Amino acid sequence: MTTPQGAPMPGAARVFSHLALVVTDMDTMADFYVDAFGFVRGTPWQAAGRRLAGLMDVEPDGLDSVFLALGDFRLELLAYRSPHPPGERPRPASKPGFAHISLVVDDFAGTLAAVEAAGGRPYRRMGHTYVGPGDVGPGETAIAFVLDPDGNRVEIIWHPSAQEAAAHTAFLGLTHLGWPARDQVRIGEAPTTP
Repeated sequence: MTTPQGAPMPGAARVFSHLALVVTDMDTMADFYVDAFGFVRGTPWQAAGRRLAGLMDVEPDGLDSVFLALGDFRLELLAYRSPHPPGERPRPASKPGFAHISLVVDDFAGTLAAVEAAGGRPYRRMGHTYVGPGDVGPGETAIAFVLDPDGNRVEIIWHPSAQEAAAHTAFLGLTHLGWPARDQVRIGEAPTTP
């Protein structure tokens, strides 16, 4: 980003790096995101010590971590060796903090089945038409929240057509920002119930 004079904007981020998720069991959670959604697993790493503890506000005994990739998105899983109790799960959606991650899928029913097979569970589900009144709608967008094995919400979205994806994009106020979900590869295969 630049100022109106073309100079670099002070403090502006250049690119999104990653989202970190604290997990109770590294292997279970990595397997879930790989098996349910097709993430690719990176090389695990560990860190410990006073400098890490001071930076991340954790105990100095450290953590185990691995990055997972889905396209350009990076999800870092952190398993602390001295974890806090997880608290209420699923976390109330209106509680301040990160609410969910969202993924667009090609096969809605297949993804729901993969979530369950990988140790997650369906949580909430709805269909909605974003194409405006008077327009001939191509069908409903399918949206579901599923829970990973630690009870974190993951939203899955399937659009029946490019028209519906564009209307959903506009509804969310993303038209001028762009939304990679709008340009998903396969649109329009029926989201049958598993």
